[in-house]
Amino acid sequence: MRRIGFIFSMLVSVSALPALSQTIALSGTVKDSVTGNGLSGAKVSLATAKDSTTTGSDGSWSLTYSSSTGVGLRSGSSRAVSGHLSLQDGHVVLRYEGHDLLGHGSRGTSTALAPSASLARSSASVVDTLLVSWKDSVRVRYALTSYSATGLQLAFDTSSTFKLDTGHFTDARDGQSYKYTKIGSQTWMAQNLNYQVDSSWCAGGVASNCAIYGRLYQWTAAMKLDTSYNHKVWQGADSAKHQGACPSGWHVPSDAEWIKLTDTTLSSVTATAGTVLKANSSLWSTNTGTDVYGFSVLPAAAGSHYGDGRLDGLGRYAYFWSSSEFDASYAWYRYFHYNNVYVDRHGDLKTNGFSLRCLQN
Repeated sequence: MRRIGFIFSMLVSVSALPALSQTIALSGTVKDSVTGNGLSGAKVSLATAKDSTTTGSDGSWSLTYSSSTGVGLRSGSSRAVSGHLSLQDGHVVLRYEGHDLLGHGSRGTSTALAPSASLARSSASVVDTLLVSWKDSVRVRYALTSYSATGLQLAFDTSSTFKLDTGHFTDARDGQSYKYTKIGSQTWMAQNLNYQVDSSWCAGGVASNCAIYGRLYQWTAAMKLDTSYNHKVWQGADSAKHQGACPSGWHVPSDAEWIKLTDTTLSSVTATAGTVLKANSSLWSTNTGTDVYGFSVLPAAAGSHYGDGRLDGLGRYAYFWSSSEFDASYAWYRYFHYNNVYVDRHGDLKTNGFSLRCLQN
């Protein structure tokens, strides 16, 4: 839905307004980009508004309905103050897309509204994302700047398919079984490591969370190095497949190997890597993934550097160590977010507790 943000240089408060209806009127066709033929049976859906439809025999589709906007409209005359703002009966009125939106705040005890004010929309010009799914995977993501558009032409190569190559293996050290998935030339664990070593713990200090999310590891614990390397450079080579806490035949992925994973997932399907790698699970507070590759990222959050189980964002974030150092006290990691579709690359304190995915040698 649309969200409107306000920035005022005056004493004004604006509260929620009565909801009206927002008309959604979208239509177009989905085609095979190779043959140019209309594609029957593709699912077209709105990521935010949550409505969906299926294309007809010629690839045509439409989404038409009304939904609540949470925005109230104000009719009648108004006196201009600046740009988009006016003052009417002691209230601030904002004109937006041809309508007067009434704020229910007062002017306060100061003089009349100052002539300077600015307006900003909180989500830029994008109001929603149109998704096209084919054979259980998202093939097209199309940013919408309006809920009213006709003749949208969406196309992709139907011959470009991805088939899951998955299985299970057992960690001989403790008998735990893990899923794995092959993505391009790499074979990754499809679950977070749950092998107990020093300086590792369960999310929130709750033992049952280890069965769901695996353990959280300080960087030296993931690497099975002396804790002194939390504050000095180890100087291990990225190309060396360092086993660390991983099972035999597996290693802690380097920063370069994470880059290879995200490059592969970006080029193989028409979607963003964060979406196709995240699990399609209600454990994500919002924006569950499509899990095209069976990588199944879950929001295990991160433990504080005190190692006491305190959390940053269980249900919203996932953090994964790489074997590559940023400097003496920081190492590279990957970050999945509940509120976007990307895989972010950052360096952070080695003493933080992050999840670990192992990569087969």
